Amino acid sequence: MISKEELKKLEKLAKLKFQENEIEQFNSQLNDILEYMKELDELDLSSTDPMLNPLSSVNFFRDDKVEKAFSQDEILKNAPSAFDRHFVVPKVI
Repeated sequence: MISKEELKKLEKLAKLKFQENEIEQFNSQLNDILEYMKELDELDLSSTDPMLNPLSSVNFFRDDKVEKAFSQDEILKNAPSAFDRHFVVPKVI
């Protein structure tokens, strides 16, 4: 079980801010999750093969073939702003 003090320590480490009622709620939910993990831990999986992926699919690769591509001018005509064959975007920093 996770105590309220441990949850408050996690809150500080994760740089989060919880209200007191949220701490109660999260503490209850987290302990429910941990209890469920204990139940799963008790299962006998000795006859189950380990798996890396729950899906049985394998990589499906498509053929590498040349297809019609748009020209740079066709692409830039949809841009709100372009200069010297490049997109113009607002400064971020």
